[in-house]
Amino acid sequence: MGNGVEPRILAAQNRESMQVRLWSTLGAAGVARWTRSLDGSFQGPQPSWSKLTGQTQSELAGFGWLDVVHPDDRDCVRSYWAQGAKGGVLGYRLRDAAGTWRKVKERKASFDDAGELLPQTSTIIEDVGALRQAQQRLRLALEGGRMGTWDIDLSTGTMKCSEQCKSNYGRPSGAKFTYEDLAASVHPDDFERWRAVVAQAIECDSEFGIDYRTVWPDGSVHWVYVRGNCAFDEQGRATTLSGISLDVTDRKRAQQLEQERADAAMLESRKKSEFLAILAHELRGPLGPVVGALQALQMRGDNPKDREWLRALAERQVAHMVNLIDDLLDIARVERGEIRLRLEQIDLRTPLRLAIEACSALMESRGQSFQEAGFDCPITAMVDSTRIAQMASNLLNNAAKYTPPRGHIRLELSQREGRAEICVIDDGIGLDTTALERVFNMFEQVENQKAHAQGGLGIGLALTRHLVQLHGGVITVQSEGIGCGCRFSIVLPLEHN
Repeated sequence: MGNGVEPRILAAQNRESMQVRLWSTLGAAGVARWTRSLDGSFQGPQPSWSKLTGQTQSELAGFGWLDVVHPDDRDCVRSYWAQGAKGGVLGYRLRDAAGTWRKVKERKASFDDAGELLPQTSTIIEDVGALRQAQQRLRLALEGGRMGTWDIDLSTGTMKCSEQCKSNYGRPSGAKFTYEDLAASVHPDDFERWRAVVAQAIECDSEFGIDYRTVWPDGSVHWVYVRGNCAFDEQGRATTLSGISLDVTDRKRAQQLEQERADAAMLESRKKSEFLAILAHELRGPLGPVVGALQALQMRGDNPKDREWLRALAERQVAHMVNLIDDLLDIARVERGEIRLRLEQIDLRTPLRLAIEACSALMESRGQSFQEAGFDCPITAMVDSTRIAQMASNLLNNAAKYTPPRGHIRLELSQREGRAEICVIDDGIGLDTTALERVFNMFEQVENQKAHAQGGLGIGLALTRHLVQLHGGVITVQSEGIGCGCRFSIVLPLEHN
């Protein structure tokens, strides 16, 4: 027997505890409760009434409570209670403990959970002023937070929503906004997820929260966060969906920007790591022949021909290392803004021929055909001769490295409308459209070029772009795609400011 009683006792205690918490919460919201006989008289202590009105138990007993009802409202109140268990909501004025007349609403609760008529009725009274203040505070909180409210009648599909809710979906104040409009505004990529979340809330009687993209009437895409729940009738049928909506576009964009920055930083770090690995390899490469030449000199240093050949070998490798280090130093100077151009009026053919001479050995070693065009007449410009030779050399070296053996490379010089154009054209491996802009980035090595690279640090094009910009010029690249070669073009003003 004890085992059967204990669960019932615990259940009763739990119900009482829940009721205490419920009425405590309602009291804070301006809602009070007491118990009357069906004729409206008070029997026994009524703490909530005494707290509200200041009446003692003896003063409120029977119909003494009518003394604090406004004289003009007493007949209406008596008539209301003369109906017994019947009657809806009654509004009247009540004098509180401070002597202030307050508008209240009273409603009867005369049936138990099984629907049986009770000998006494629980009366719930709402302080209209307090409720209005609470509603005002809620409205201000919603407006301050740019939160819209919405209610959807599931039986009819009709929706009521606040003006802020319309604004969150790109609709102007006063515009018609239906549930069909809301559903149609959900981004196609988010629609199934949105539909599934709402369906689950209806099926499982659960709250839901979801952020998704919406498409405004002007075609722009925005983010909203929606939170809501579903109400059910006595038969367990879903009747209403209610909730709030909040425009979170700014937060989403900030998160996206932060993620893009993190991804960019990670990519930059990876590129730098790859660059350092290439740098170590490129600097170590020439050391092998130099060390070998020194060792050979020790063993075969008596032969003048061998000594000269070994000296030339070491000199070429050291010169290669110097060029690598010079490129590194130039990049560092450019990033710090320390490069200063030594401008002079020169014939552009002069530095371009120096560049051709510097790159001819590489092109010849790969059996590549080279042509020059536009060198018949002088074209003079105010430029830094050394940097022009460096830029052209970088482009020619790049063409030679990424053009297969026996390929073709062409250097063109032309003048038009106060500008000079230097073009390097090849029939090498080419670039896809996604790589055309990235090819000038620092530490960038385009994927389809990595397997064909013939040495170098991969910073020549980035350095060239910086030097072109210092001259007030523009560098561009064109390619029809992989396997279709490239055309690099440098356009420089003839007079530099």
